[in-house]
Amino acid sequence: METITRVPFEIPFYTQKVTEDTYREMGFANMQDAAFWAGRCCGIASLRMVVDGIRAKRGEGSCGSLGEMIHLGLERGAYLWKDDTGWIHRGLTDIAAEYGVHGETARGITAEDVAAEIEAGHPCIVSVTVCFAGGEYWKGQPLTPGGHLVVALGTVREDGKLTGFICHHPGSLEWINAPECKVSLERFEASFSGNTMIFYE
Repeated sequence: METITRVPFEIPFYTQKVTEDTYREMGFANMQDAAFWAGRCCGIASLRMVVDGIRAKRGEGSCGSLGEMIHLGLERGAYLWKDDTGWIHRGLTDIAAEYGVHGETARGITAEDVAAEIEAGHPCIVSVTVCFAGGEYWKGQPLTPGGHLVVALGTVREDGKLTGFICHHPGSLEWINAPECKVSLERFEASFSGNTMIFYE
């Protein structure tokens, strides 16, 4: 029997996709700035989902727009420019704290560890291969775990055995955006780097 367990509050889905029609409302000064960050803001998009979900549960207002939070993160040194590495996990949890949400970082944890946190009511931002395509080949090379951040908000179990996760998978392209994405344990584990941010109400 399949059982799905979710964190006990709603987590909204936010995209990384920005267009000429939406860049202003998404907090960018111009389309050039928006286009630069659209493919580099999975961490901020995921953070906004979690922070807004927790704040809404408390009856509090939403956090900043995508652009506002990106530039706050830049001010706080949360983006590692060397080799375009991306968002530093501790930097993202520090940004969450500025909105009153506590988060912790963890490295080298397992899918079962992530599942335990979710089932305890703690949404997680996990580092995975984009589209959960870890192990698949691109231009003759296997795709390695990590590199993209998504929100893990639910678990799927079959007769008690973990078989998958429910995730919000943001993207800068329409077809990559996947709210409430159900991913098998096999695809999750092939894509998961073991690096996680765990958030608390």
